[in-house]
Amino acid sequence: MGLMKCLFAVCLAALCSGTSLADVLSLKDGRMFDQVRLSQEEDGVIIHFENGDVRVPNDRIHEAVIPEAIYVPQNEEERKKIEQGFVRYEGEWMDPGRRDRQLKKKLEEQRETLEAMKRVREWRNRHMEETKNFAFESTVPIHVFESYRDLCETYFTEFCKMWKIKKPRGLEALPLRFYIDREKFMQITGMPRGVGGFFQFIPTALELHIFYDRLDARFTEEVMYHEVGHYLMKLIDVEFKYPHWPGEALSEYYGASTWDPVNKKLTWGLMNESRLAQIRNDISHDQRVSLKGMILGCQDRNFTDYSWGWSFVHMLLESSKYKKNFQKFFLALARGRDIDRVRQQYPNFQLKTVEGGEMLAAFMKYMKLKNDDDLAELEKEWYDYIDNELTISTSRGLESAAHRAYEQGREKKARRMWEEAIEGGTETALTFFRYANLLEEEDEHEKARENWRKAIEIDSVTPEFYIALGESLLFRSKKEEDKKEGRRLVGLALELEPDNYYLKKNAKRLLED
Repeated sequence: MGLMKCLFAVCLAALCSGTSLADVLSLKDGRMFDQVRLSQEEDGVIIHFENGDVRVPNDRIHEAVIPEAIYVPQNEEERKKIEQGFVRYEGEWMDPGRRDRQLKKKLEEQRETLEAMKRVREWRNRHMEETKNFAFESTVPIHVFESYRDLCETYFTEFCKMWKIKKPRGLEALPLRFYIDREKFMQITGMPRGVGGFFQFIPTALELHIFYDRLDARFTEEVMYHEVGHYLMKLIDVEFKYPHWPGEALSEYYGASTWDPVNKKLTWGLMNESRLAQIRNDISHDQRVSLKGMILGCQDRNFTDYSWGWSFVHMLLESSKYKKNFQKFFLALARGRDIDRVRQQYPNFQLKTVEGGEMLAAFMKYMKLKNDDDLAELEKEWYDYIDNELTISTSRGLESAAHRAYEQGREKKARRMWEEAIEGGTETALTFFRYANLLEEEDEHEKARENWRKAIEIDSVTPEFYIALGESLLFRSKKEEDKKEGRRLVGLALELEPDNYYLKKNAKRLLED
């Protein structure tokens, strides 16, 4: 009691006006459960479903209303209060009538919120809100959206301060569209599954599109930092297109940021551990990126610009020796009168950009490098920085790098990194889930089930985990008891998220097959 945010636990026989006594639970990831039966525990609540009980820890709960929960007095003074006819509600002792009125209001508010959340999931009913710098359209739950909204505005302000730039006159608020999940994002934008978000850089129609990954909210933030970063570079010159290096590298520098929604504080310049894990893997195979080659190949869409490029930009921006010169160089690419730019043709418009030879000349000039020996010395310093200054302190880097490798079809690399993360003691449910999926594809069914069960043990409210384990038991086992358990797990997944169209479609197919 008292550990859960806003847990309304009272003893109540009935509420007037026919208000239902069914409990209400909302999670921090935006999901809500109504017309369910909940039991309170010290470290969370239990949801009692037809297909089994699910324990939800306090750190996953946004709000819970349990009208008929019994408050247990903690001492003699509290026992006397109860004997006198008082009840405890929201940290106060009051008469039952006042408590009943407040609880009724709270239940009504929660159910109104639930209905609003259901409506806003559809794009035609999307939430629309314009702030100083962004025009938001969103189908994610309001309390989730609000945190991202505040983050974007803070990001805009802090970026302009760091780079000493202003929003161009006449530039309208950027349309930024948040989608409730990957499927809706793909359906509305037409993007393939591997895209986590994108920035449309047409000067007369700037737009940003991102989906909310409920299973990996940190991934959503990383994509947002990266793509908003591309937009913020447009504030330097809307008609200029930053080459792949250093544009992607700088976006990755901001991609490793963290956001404190309580204190409204954004922190950047942190370790991008997934990119560092990729660099470490390259080094283990005797593959190092040439500094001169990276700069000359600035227009090539090299994957190493995201990893090695990030590490180089990180060194420059985190160094008092190099930071100012690098910033001057970066701004000069778009604005400097001493830079020769070319026109890059797109289907219906043109943008200015800089090609490799000019990029190298400008870099040498602004970084005060006199010759190739100076450039080679800087490269050596960069390699030393990677080897001795950049460190992976969590399993997040390995997990993210493994997921990227898997999506690119490099299963062996993905497996090795997931196994390293697990051996390192990760407690990330999504890592066990993804690793189990790979094991299932490689016909290691028992080992896959062990890892799905571990994922469920860590995160008990994610229906996708139950679906995966249930499908394996239904179709990969010959034991009747396993098939029975598989049907139960699929049914439990449906109870966890009954309004998810894609989940229902998948579960129905499994049960029918």
